[in-house]
Amino acid sequence: MAIREMTKHDIDRVSQLCRDAFNASVAQTVTAQGCDQFYLYTTPDTLDELLNHPEHTTLVYESERRILGMVALKQGVHVALLFVDPTAQRRGIGRALIDAILPYCCTPSITVRASLSSVAAYQSYGFVCTGIASIESGLTYQPMERLISQK
Repeated sequence: MAIREMTKHDIDRVSQLCRDAFNASVAQTVTAQGCDQFYLYTTPDTLDELLNHPEHTTLVYESERRILGMVALKQGVHVALLFVDPTAQRRGIGRALIDAILPYCCTPSITVRASLSSVAAYQSYGFVCTGIASIESGLTYQPMERLISQK
């Protein structure tokens, strides 16, 4: 197992991983517009832009040469994406990715806008709800926050 920064070589696989995980746990809970919006946000071209942005960090979890998870941190303060391969969930990969991204944070806390189906997972990583859920572009988000020093 290794957690490392995403490279250009990883982009297609990470894009597919995001879509597979989204389709398995989120897609059925959002509108068609929400699905389209998500798919646009996780195209290889969009992930390439994320990779090349100097203020963003994207890590992947790799085991036996397979990428099983990914996390993207925007501007050192916001978890923009966190996905684990549906066949590898509930094995601690999400927690490991959150723990691995913390050193890249530049504020005392980090935020996420979690899909409703992922709220319990984020709570298990130490995040707490900070407001009411809202809908944007067909996707429903729950704002959450975690203190960096929290384990």
